[in-house]
Amino acid sequence: MTSMPIYDNQGQPHFPTSVSVAELAAARQVAAARTQAAIDARKKDEAEAKADVARRQAEQGAAELESYRVEARAAFLSSGGDVDGFLRNWPTMRDEHLRGRAADRVTLQERTIAKTKEELRASGRYSW
Repeated sequence: MTSMPIYDNQGQPHFPTSVSVAELAAARQVAAARTQAAIDARKKDEAEAKADVARRQAEQGAAELESYRVEARAAFLSSGGDVDGFLRNWPTMRDEHLRGRAADRVTLQERTIAKTKEELRASGRYSW
């Protein structure tokens, strides 16, 4: 049985409907589940992306350190050192290299931030 339409002030027909409390609750649960699934998928994607970035940075760091080790070994041996001397000194050389790289990264970040601040001030879009 089809109910008769009700016409609004624009002449558009609208059919009267009724929704039970149980149907409304079920619809809300479905919507909440869909929203939660989207949130979970986004969190999973973000976690995977973060892990991928960390993995690539670790691989890049390991490759850079290996390259430095090869160069340092060649320089150490060419300056009259021996392999045993290099192996004894390598931990200290490695630590100094890593400290220097960390300082360079901090300095680069500071320079990037300062440059961005200046660009924003010059554009007039932001000031602090």
